[in-house]
Amino acid sequence: MRRLLLIVSLLPIIAAFAIAHFLGIRSIRKAGELSMDLGELLDKLKASDTGDMIQFNYPKMQWAGTPVTKNGEALINLKLKDSRKTSEVAKELSKIGLALVHRTHAPMVKWRISVIRAGYYLPPFVALITVFGALAGRLPIMWAFTVFATVVGGCCVMLWLSRAVAVEAAEAIVFLIEKKHILPRLREEEDLVDAIRAWVWVSLIPGIVLPLMTKPNKVIE
Repeated sequence: MRRLLLIVSLLPIIAAFAIAHFLGIRSIRKAGELSMDLGELLDKLKASDTGDMIQFNYPKMQWAGTPVTKNGEALINLKLKDSRKTSEVAKELSKIGLALVHRTHAPMVKWRISVIRAGYYLPPFVALITVFGALAGRLPIMWAFTVFATVVGGCCVMLWLSRAVAVEAAEAIVFLIEKKHILPRLREEEDLVDAIRAWVWVSLIPGIVLPLMTKPNKVIE
């Protein structure tokens, strides 16, 4: 029973990590830099004729896994405001896309955010319980590992099931970028669009595990 549960749990984990690596992380690693920083890009988008649709803020403190507020306002990382790295800018612009989708599909976005947050908080919480259980002798070590793998696998499955929301968010911001031509060079625009779409695949990995695959010299979470 335990072995079967472990195998079933590891399958979505392996699949999610493999897909995220080959379709997402590899593309993000190749991304270069833009001629404009994140703050300038957001100001340009805000100043456009569709600027009233774009709502964002630079909070001084932000809970992990909360890209958008309940009111549909994107929470942009203040530390990345001056960043010109395509991977970092794409990550933050994806939040703008999610905020745009929130305008018409708020319940779906809230569901997606709850899944993302579960990927940040549920695995370490379960790991803490299982470790204490194993140390206390109340839970065999292999069962502790199986329970943890089951939780991580479940998070991967839920992230996949809610992926359609992330895809729609990515395409929403991509549409604005391509329509407004806010970047001076086409090559920059294409690289940014590719990075935004790559982040959709990267998001298949639970947030608590993601930094292990995106550092060092790679992408800042």
